[in-house]
Amino acid sequence: MKRIVSILLVGLILIQTSDISFDDIIKVQNLYEHASYHKKQYGDSFWQFLSEHYGNKTSQHQNEHKEHKNLPLKHVQDGLHINASFTTYACNFNLQSIISLDTNPGFFYQESYTSHKKISIFQPPRFA
Repeated sequence: MKRIVSILLVGLILIQTSDISFDDIIKVQNLYEHASYHKKQYGDSFWQFLSEHYGNKTSQHQNEHKEHKNLPLKHVQDGLHINASFTTYACNFNLQSIISLDTNPGFFYQESYTSHKKISIFQPPRFA
């Protein structure tokens, strides 16, 4: 049971980090249709198709078809926002600590709470 839950959680994390949305899942049909078009028109294999649309040849092939906007994973997410604050005013704090060297060697701890009936559980151990 632990193994199944861990596999499901790893799968969920991988899907979320790869930024696949529900809209991309719907556009898989467009991917298949466009790949079929490339196979009929140009004789491209599926791997060549992926290279032209998602790989090294993307910049060369991008403007040839208007259907490229409908392919999955072609959206840009700019959901990362970083709040940065900059201060230009330099604050200099001069802290002077006062160290008291007065020690009272005659100080002994006195118990602040006393009870007439002390419970034996909370007493220090007694040595016989």
